[in-house]
Amino acid sequence: MLTGTIVFDLGEVYSIERLAIWQGQQVVRSLNRQVNGITLETSLDSAFTVSQAAGNFNVPLSASATHPVTHSVNDFDLTDTTARYVRLTITSNHGSTASTSLGEIAFAVNQVPEPTSALLGLIGSLALLRRRR
Repeated sequence: MLTGTIVFDLGEVYSIERLAIWQGQQVVRSLNRQVNGITLETSLDSAFTVSQAAGNFNVPLSASATHPVTHSVNDFDLTDTTARYVRLTITSNHGSTASTSLGEIAFAVNQVPEPTSALLGLIGSLALLRRRR
């Protein structure tokens, strides 16, 4: 079983809630290459000096391997976290000793409001209220 690590830089800090994984499309004889066990960690810094566990999951074999037209998604609920970086560690595949494959990955995120923007909005609102008096 081959393992590996992928680090995703989301570009800015988000509230990360869900993960979607599509297994790679393969012929039936190489199904065992599909990713099986994964762990996710999140962090605000790329070195992961401080990180939070976001979940451990097993990804089922894709239906697309036997039915190439169907490409099903596997949806996972993560431990809610706020981060910019996500580290996905593949802990196992479905049995291959030659390679491990993964199709696509997507994260469900929400923008995290900047505290300074909210504070500026509050100060502006207070100034308008004071001006009216």
